[in-house]
Amino acid sequence: ANVANLQLARGATRQKEFGIRLAMGARPARLVRQLLTESLLLAGAGAAAGTMLSLWAGDALVWLMPPTNLPIGFTLRLNWRVLAFTVGLCVVAAAITGLAPALHSIRAGMNGALKDRARRTRSLLVIVEVALALVAVVGTGLFTRAFYRVRAVEPGMEPRGVLTAKYYVETFCRTRAERLEFCTRLGERLRAVPGVAGVSYSSFIPLDFGDNQDSEIEAEGYVPAAGEAVRSWQSNVSPGYFDVLRIPLLEGRDFREQDDRGSAPVAIVNQAFARRYFGEGPVAGRKLRAFGRWMTVIGLVRDTKYHRLTEGATPYFYTPERQAGGGEFWMAFFVRTRGAARNAIAALEREAAGVNPATRGSAFVPYEEWIGAALYAQRVAAALLGVMGAAALLLAAVGLYSVLAFAVSQRTQEFGIRIALGALPRHVLGVMLRQGMGLIAVGVAAGSVGAYGLMRVAAAVVPALKTGDPVVFGGAALLLGAVGLAASYLPALRATRVDPVVALRRE
Repeated sequence: ANVANLQLARGATRQKEFGIRLAMGARPARLVRQLLTESLLLAGAGAAAGTMLSLWAGDALVWLMPPTNLPIGFTLRLNWRVLAFTVGLCVVAAAITGLAPALHSIRAGMNGALKDRARRTRSLLVIVEVALALVAVVGTGLFTRAFYRVRAVEPGMEPRGVLTAKYYVETFCRTRAERLEFCTRLGERLRAVPGVAGVSYSSFIPLDFGDNQDSEIEAEGYVPAAGEAVRSWQSNVSPGYFDVLRIPLLEGRDFREQDDRGSAPVAIVNQAFARRYFGEGPVAGRKLRAFGRWMTVIGLVRDTKYHRLTEGATPYFYTPERQAGGGEFWMAFFVRTRGAARNAIAALEREAAGVNPATRGSAFVPYEEWIGAALYAQRVAAALLGVMGAAALLLAAVGLYSVLAFAVSQRTQEFGIRIALGALPRHVLGVMLRQGMGLIAVGVAAGSVGAYGLMRVAAAVVPALKTGDPVVFGGAALLLGAVGLAASYLPALRATRVDPVVALRRE
C-alpha cells in the first residue's frame, strides 16, 4: 500500500513527460512496461535487503532467550522454498503497485475524472495502511500484555532457590536396579553439599518444554460417562519432592523410602483429581487403578501448573519412584539451596560427575530460568510483533505524509487564491489537518474491527490474550492519531506558507 501510494504520487509528477512522449508517438504499452520495470527494480532491491535482514533477524532470536545454561541450540538456514515464495510475492506486489499507477499516470492527462480517481485511490491506500498499522500495534500490545500476564501467574510451587538438571539414565544404566542405585547415590552426595536444604528427583519437570505421558485410570466410586476416556497425567517422584518444590501437602502423608516394590502400591493426588474423581470428603484411603494395579491414595497436594502457566486445573497423580517400572529414559533432580542457588552449581556438578564416570546429563540450572525458557515462544511473539508494529507505524506515517505533501503541491494555486482573498493561514492549516485526520479516523475504525476479529482467532491459541482490552485498543488509536497528526502537520504547515504571487504565477 505504501509503495503503491508513492508510485501514484511519483507518476502524477511525471504527467508532462508522459504527455510529450505520447504526443511524439510512444505507445502506452511501452510506458506501462517502463514503469513496471522500475517497480520490479525497486522490489528486487527491497527483496535483497529484506533477505539479508531476515537472516540477521533469525540470528537475533537467540538474543531473546533468557540467560540460561540449558542445552538449547538453533539450526537457522535459508529455506529455498520459502525464499522462492517470497520472491514470487515481491514480483506480484511489484506488478500490483506498479500497474495501477502506470495506468493512472498515462491516462490521467486525457481525462480529468481519472485525476479524482487517483486521488481517491491514494486516500484509500492510506486508510489501508493505517488499518494494518493499527492491527499490528494492537497485536503487539495484546501479545505483550498476555506475555507479562502469563509470567505473573503463580505456578503453585516455589521455584526460587531450586536448581534442576536432567540425567539420561538409560544411556549409562542397563537395568532398573542400576538406575535406582544411581539416583540414590546421587541424591545422598548432593545432600552432603554445604548449603543444600533438600534433594529430590522425578520423571517429569513441571513447566518443561514438552508434555509428559498421561495414563488410563479407574477411580473407586467414579462412573464414567458413555464414551468417556478416563485418563490422568502422572509422574514418578522420590520422597521429599513436595517439600523441595514447596507444594503444600493438604491431607495424608508424603512418600517414604519404605514405599518400594515390597510394599502396597500407593499414590498421591492433587485437588483437581480429587474433585473430579472422588468428589467431596477425605481422599486418603481411596483407591485408583493405573498401570494394571490398584493403588491406595495416601495424600492430597495442592494444584500446580504442569505443562503451561495458562492451563486450568489439571487432574494429576504421583507414584513413588521406588514402585515404578523403571523404564524412564531420564530423571530430573531438584536441589533446594539455603543461599543463592547459582553458588552451589559447581559443587553439585562435581558430585554428580563422581557418582558414575559415564554420567550423561545437562548442567544444573536455576529452576526459575528453566520455567522462563518455556515461555520462549510467547517472548518471541511479543518481540516480533513489536518490531512489526513499529515498522507498520513508520510506513503509515510515510504514506500519510506523502499523500498530504502531494496534495499540498497539487493545491498550491488553490491555497494561493484563498490567501489572496483573505483566508488566514490557520484556515488553510485546518483544511489540511482535517483531510489527514479524516483518513486516520477511517483507518483506525477499520483497523479496530479487523484487529478484534484477528485477535479472537489468536485467543484460541493464546488463552491469556484478552481480545477486548480497552487500554490496548485505546492506546493504539491514540498512538496512530499522534503519528497521523505529526505526519499531517508538516505538509499542512507548508500550505500556510504559500506565496499568493508565486502560486498564481505557477500555471
